[in-house]
Amino acid sequence: MDDGSFRHRQNKRGKPTIEGRLGYHGPLGMPTPPKVKLDLTADEAIVRGLEAQPVMHPFSDAPSSPAAGRLADVVCYSLPELLGEKIRALAERCRPRDLYDVVHTHRHRELIGRADDVAQVLAAKCAHAGIDTPTLAAIRSTPFRDEIETEWSNMLGHQLPHLSSFGDFWSQLDDVFAWLDGSRPLSQLTEIRPTEPVTDWRPARHMTSWRQRSPIELIRFAGANRLKVTIDYHPVQGRIGLRTVEPYSLRRSQQGNLLVFVVNDKGQIRSYRADRIHAVNIEAESFTPRYLIEF
Repeated sequence: MDDGSFRHRQNKRGKPTIEGRLGYHGPLGMPTPPKVKLDLTADEAIVRGLEAQPVMHPFSDAPSSPAAGRLADVVCYSLPELLGEKIRALAERCRPRDLYDVVHTHRHRELIGRADDVAQVLAAKCAHAGIDTPTLAAIRSTPFRDEIETEWSNMLGHQLPHLSSFGDFWSQLDDVFAWLDGSRPLSQLTEIRPTEPVTDWRPARHMTSWRQRSPIELIRFAGANRLKVTIDYHPVQGRIGLRTVEPYSLRRSQQGNLLVFVVNDKGQIRSYRADRIHAVNIEAESFTPRYLIEF
């Protein structure tokens, strides 16, 4: 790191902030070291208190116990704090990533029954920033509306295997604000019922790089974003062809096979062995979940 890596700035309230990047050498041996961007500030209102969350480290060198110097926990925002901050950012600057993050975070199952917590965080964040608590009408009338639609694909398209249309996300703000005011609570969905015996195994709850574009990662991404997928599936003999389905869950059979559980266009639950999925294509068509999405 050199002295030019970090720059002193001021935010909109005239408070000092520091922005910088740290380069690192990773296992891929990239010719130009990747960088982690840091934004440091002392001008932030923390409403709900910070939480310690475990760092995912599914490799053999992970500490085996807390006494082994565990790298386990990192202090971070709670989910209501995160969503309240994102809605505040959407109201104040209205960038494409703010809209995507608000809608995507709102779908998180751990927010069920916590609309009041998010509303409290949002009000406090806006008071600290010196702006009115946003309403749906206020965001709809933002002067940045045309700009974020124009920049939607430019700013987000290269980061995701498939980007839903701006109109899809913009329209879902209705659900977000109806949830905030209590008129449209999040539904408590049940887990999909496997059509065959499975173990208690569940995949680790973390996001990997969507750039891998492997069939399983594409299915996980589509499920998390409520998009249908077309699967090219080859059983032991023959080929059943292409099937467009709603993806919900990854489980492991009692024989040790990784299974993808989906709902087909007839509303029927089906399972596909992951090792027999030859290709996956994410469709532009979204779906309303019938079961809990476990990705």
